[in-house]
Amino acid sequence: LPISPVNVTYRIEAELDPETRGIKGREEIRWRNATGEPAAALPMHLYLNGFANQGTTWMRESAPRRPGESELLKRNPDPWGYMEPTAITQRVEGVERDASWRPIQPDDGNPLDRSLGEITLAAPVAPGEEVVLTITFEGRLPEPMARTGGGRGYFLVGQWYPKIGVIEPPGVRHAPAARRAARQFHGPTEFYADFADYDVTFATPPGFLVGATGRAQGDPAPRPDGKVAVRYAQRAVIDFALVASNGLVDRWQK
Repeated sequence: LPISPVNVTYRIEAELDPETRGIKGREEIRWRNATGEPAAALPMHLYLNGFANQGTTWMRESAPRRPGESELLKRNPDPWGYMEPTAITQRVEGVERDASWRPIQPDDGNPLDRSLGEITLAAPVAPGEEVVLTITFEGRLPEPMARTGGGRGYFLVGQWYPKIGVIEPPGVRHAPAARRAARQFHGPTEFYADFADYDVTFATPPGFLVGATGRAQGDPAPRPDGKVAVRYAQRAVIDFALVASNGLVDRWQK
């Protein structure tokens, strides 16, 4: 069946360092303003920052349902993860202009929580128009905690890239006017997001098998730096996740 157009597209190129649990990459985000109002700033989820320290909002709120800090630190003295945009630019009339961002805590004012940010655009985007952002980012997966993490040759990579938060147009969930629906990463939470198109290329060391959202685009491709890149694409989903491991077996491989 035909799939309706979406307001957001992601084109991501990223790579994994299994030794450090590190991720670094670059993404192009295209966001069409369907709010009916000019937009000078956009919310941005940085979910991996929910695992950055003991005082994040997610860690505080989920404490009754997860292993205690002592058990976590026994497994690894440095189990924490994070996500940090290192540069953001906006394409304005064909020219890349710097945009800025800052962490915000609209829900609880927790200064130790950086799971939600705000991008201040270099130029506002009018209703019906599209903004094109390029974000360079680096981060690290935590020890496995809640639907993400990795180590010892196995990596569940979920909620791992800077992601635009939802701004609901008038009428959505009875909104009288355009309103932000992006929240910090809470303990009892799910991941509300716009449906988006994804085109993701992800690189790992040789010997790793990658399974991801969508359909593989061609065969894995060796790179000059020795890593192997795989590309996946998928239309109209709310997230992109993957698993990578040197212990997986492709049962369908001929």
